[in-house]
Amino acid sequence: MSDVEQRVTTNEANITRLEVELSALKEKVSFFNVIYGKFDVTLGKIQEMIENRRYENNEEIKDVYARLEASEHRILVEMKGIRDEMKRQHDEYQAKISDIDKWRWIVVGAAGVVGWILNKFFGLGS
Repeated sequence: MSDVEQRVTTNEANITRLEVELSALKEKVSFFNVIYGKFDVTLGKIQEMIENRRYENNEEIKDVYARLEASEHRILVEMKGIRDEMKRQHDEYQAKISDIDKWRWIVVGAAGVVGWILNKFFGLGS
């Protein structure tokens, strides 16, 4: 076998080996394409789940705010009712105190008149 024939045989063996390696690389690339496709689908599902959860959280937050607003309104109405009741009671007690003051001055005035009459007619002071 001549040197040229030997080189041709070596080159053919190298080409065959390279073809086998290329075929193996194609299989690996194909495998990675499948995995990439599965990751892409999984990532899409994860993003969808995140968006759904975000929407649910936003709805829950809106619900909480609505309940807080309703509670605030009820508390304010209750506080207004308490304030109105306190004002009514204050006015009632103020009227009673005013009546007591009137009676006090009537009694003081009457006592003064009785004292003056007693002094005039019975002369108890002189």
